[in-house]
Amino acid sequence: YGFKKLNLKEIFIHTYVKNIPSRRVAEKLKMDKKKEYDKYIDKDGISMRHIVYSMNIEKFKKLLDNSVAK
Repeated sequence: YGFKKLNLKEIFIHTYVKNIPSRRVAEKLKMDKKKEYDKYIDKDGISMRHIVYSMNIEKFKKLLDNSVAK
């Protein structure tokens, strides 16, 4: 939807490292792991490790072409 309807150039997922279901979605979509960072939660006074995944339109098109060719 993001690439086809909204014409986005890149899509990102930011998620808590222990959120395994969200990480699996990103990995199943073949998104690239970009970095990990600590997100500070002011109201709770804690820091939580997060991970960033992304995919750009070029990779999306390549994956789409490969899936159609199979």
